[in-house]
Amino acid sequence: MQENKDTNDTSSTSTDTNPTPAPAPETSSVASSGPEAVGTTDTPTVEVVTEPTSTTATADEVVPTTDTTAVPAEVVADTATNTPSGDSLKKQMIKQYGIATVIILIIGAGLVYALEQQGRINTGLFDKVSALVNPVPAAAIVNGTKISKADYDKNLTQLQTGATAQGIDVNNESIQSEIKQQAIDVLINTELLRQAAYSEGALVTDEQIEARYQEIVTSIGGEEQLAAKMVELGITEPALRKDIEGEILIQGHLSKAVDISKVTISEQELTDAYTQISGTAATGVTVPPLEEIKTQLEAQLKTNKEQELVNAYITELREAATIEILI
Repeated sequence: MQENKDTNDTSSTSTDTNPTPAPAPETSSVASSGPEAVGTTDTPTVEVVTEPTSTTATADEVVPTTDTTAVPAEVVADTATNTPSGDSLKKQMIKQYGIATVIILIIGAGLVYALEQQGRINTGLFDKVSALVNPVPAAAIVNGTKISKADYDKNLTQLQTGATAQGIDVNNESIQSEIKQQAIDVLINTELLRQAAYSEGALVTDEQIEARYQEIVTSIGGEEQLAAKMVELGITEPALRKDIEGEILIQGHLSKAVDISKVTISEQELTDAYTQISGTAATGVTVPPLEEIKTQLEAQLKTNKEQELVNAYITELREAATIEILI
């Protein structure tokens, strides 16, 4: 912050005890040319001349003689200070307004910080300050960018919740290991794709984020249902919107980086997949005829091929990146 320093000019004022005041001599000041201008004032001797009270005198009267009294410059300066001029009043008012403005800014900054801590707004103004004051533990570092331990823990919780909903035993050590690896890999891959998108100058508009957010609201059954789901997953609306931004950003980048237009599924691939499904079906489960599930099966196989292409692209990004896993 740049500090403004007011340099108050001191004007000399003389006080005379006689009815007819004598003119006060002028004072001179010299300002130095350093970073802080320091005023030096010569100490003049101010003379106050006492005039005779009468212009005529008798023989018995004593005609007063002219008396010159030296008044110290400190007295003059003190008198000038106690009688503020128009310029000094303006300076005092400006200073008071400046102090009031600073107080308002401090209060406003505190309010913004409090709202960010509650997750009600997300300006990013305090990210660097918070990072310096309270360093966030990192789970990984991708090309110099930290992935916070908090994001990892949140992602891990979401994956565990999803696995439990599918009837998977998340207490199994092998399952736990797989989920933990998936939790950090997803974050690393997402960061790599985000960096690749930003390097190409990709941007996401507020309108795009809002449109996608409303799609989620509709698909989940309304604002209340979405709010309840976010509480369950431990995320806030600003965090969800940030995830939406990343999703749109990455999808836009992948549509250019990975060519999936030539992905097709042959009849032989459909037959082989159907045979595999039939052979692995649980006892007592009847698999519908191929013609009945052909469309769904073809779509699934196509999605799998597209994912393979995406995985190959991500592998290239990982091989070219500097990644440090800290958990």
